[in-house]
Amino acid sequence: MEKINLLNFRSNGSKIFSGRDKGIDARKKLKLNELDSQEQKIEVIVPKDTWSINSSFFGGLFESSIINLKEDGFRKKYIFKFDDGAALSEELQHNIDEGIYESLKDI
Repeated sequence: MEKINLLNFRSNGSKIFSGRDKGIDARKKLKLNELDSQEQKIEVIVPKDTWSINSSFFGGLFESSIINLKEDGFRKKYIFKFDDGAALSEELQHNIDEGIYESLKDI
């Protein structure tokens, strides 16, 4: 399983992921267009001290994947976990659900 560590894309000292441009830049660096076309699942590692994943960052990073894979395919391919292996908090899971919804609302 491929692993993506979001810590690499968070500003120093920040507890929030934000900014569409930062999400787009992360998408390019991670080569998600290539990974989307492969069969393997991707584990997205979120630092445990994260307070929020803003929908602008999430959309910049994952919108193309969500549109191409559809919601079901995206949720099966991308598995979000804290860096200690625990499931995400309810608030962060809500951020992800909201990001998926925002990505799909205009198509």
